[in-house]
Amino acid sequence: MRKEFANKYNLITVQCDYFGYEFMQDEIKEETLDNFCDMSILQAMDNIYATLYAIEYGMSKSEINSKKIMAFGNSHGAYLAHLCNIYSQIFTHILDNSSWIYPKYLIHNRFISLNNKILNYKYLSSQIFGTDSKFLSLNYLYNNFFNTCYIESYHGVDDKLVPIEEKETLNNINNFHLIKVYKADNKVFFSTTHSLGANFLELFDLFYNNICFEKGNIFNIIDEIKFTFDNMSLNISYTNLYPYVYFSRE
Repeated sequence: MRKEFANKYNLITVQCDYFGYEFMQDEIKEETLDNFCDMSILQAMDNIYATLYAIEYGMSKSEINSKKIMAFGNSHGAYLAHLCNIYSQIFTHILDNSSWIYPKYLIHNRFISLNNKILNYKYLSSQIFGTDSKFLSLNYLYNNFFNTCYIESYHGVDDKLVPIEEKETLNNINNFHLIKVYKADNKVFFSTTHSLGANFLELFDLFYNNICFEKGNIFNIIDEIKFTFDNMSLNISYTNLYPYVYFSRE
């Protein structure tokens, strides 16, 4: 996808091996407090950092279109795209394929099929964040800041991991596509379940070719973003361009 998007659409494309990504694969690895899948804040920060580095590098070489900073993800990756938008407010467009609105594997164990066996896996982060952290809830976060990012979402009517009734509570989506039926010859979707069996190249093409992008070459970032719940605040500072995260008590 990186090569295809760069060549076909004249984009700088970034894919980040974010903190703990190796624990999201179809295998079991032992997590430790030094290296684990946090499912949220740390992973979002890695992706934001990579994006800001690419923007800074691109601007040092030429002009970039500051009105075309996009995030594209599938399932957990789509959830991280939303977190990146909320935690940085630099993104102009999101393509969301089957995101959840709270990390599912902080609430439920993950079942992994390996060598004809079904393994039941509990992530370490579920013991750290718990099942109801408002700082990880897309509903709470989107309701507590002014979103300017255009969001297009595709979701399957038969998604058991993220039921459609749950996804429909996210009210910041500009264009929501509920996939009820599919045909193998449409080249994009091959299922109505989680992730839609999607051809990611064709899905991005469908998204990209139906948007009229504005143009701009001035890039700005907010000095600090803050979310507060009860007496605790999540603070993200961008005074030195790259994110610095800390929690504080009010």
